[in-house]
Amino acid sequence: MSVPAMSTGLDVRPQLPVSERAYQHVLNAGLATLGFFVLFSTAGVYFAMAVLLALCLSAPARIWATRFWREPVLALGLLLLAYIALRTFLGEGWSRASLHLVNKYQELLLVPLLWALLRNARRPQAFING
Repeated sequence: MSVPAMSTGLDVRPQLPVSERAYQHVLNAGLATLGFFVLFSTAGVYFAMAVLLALCLSAPARIWATRFWREPVLALGLLLLAYIALRTFLGEGWSRASLHLVNKYQELLLVPLLWALLRNARRPQAFING
C-alpha cells in the first residue's frame, strides 16, 4: 500500500537569477508586442524591433551562442547583405547616401536576430499569442 505524497508547499523547480527573469520578461513583452503590431502598424513594429534590438545588444553572447549563421537561409541573407554593403561602399564610397541604400536591406540582418531571440526565449509562443 502506498502512502500519498504530502505537499510541502515548496517549489522544487530551480529559480532563475533575477537578471535572467528580467531578460525573459522583456523578451516576452517584446515578442508579444511585435506579434500584435506586425499585421497593422509600422510604428508598432519599429518600436518592438527597437526593444528586441536592445536585447540583442545587451546580451551579444546569447545571440552568438545560437550560431544563427549555420542556418542556410539566414546565412544566405547575411552573405547577400555583406555583398550589397561591400558593393555599395566600394562603388559610391562611405557617405550618408550609401549608408541609406544599405539600410534599405536591414531585414536581412533583423531576421537572423529575431530567429536567435526566438531560440533564446523560454516562451517563444508569446509572438504568436501577441
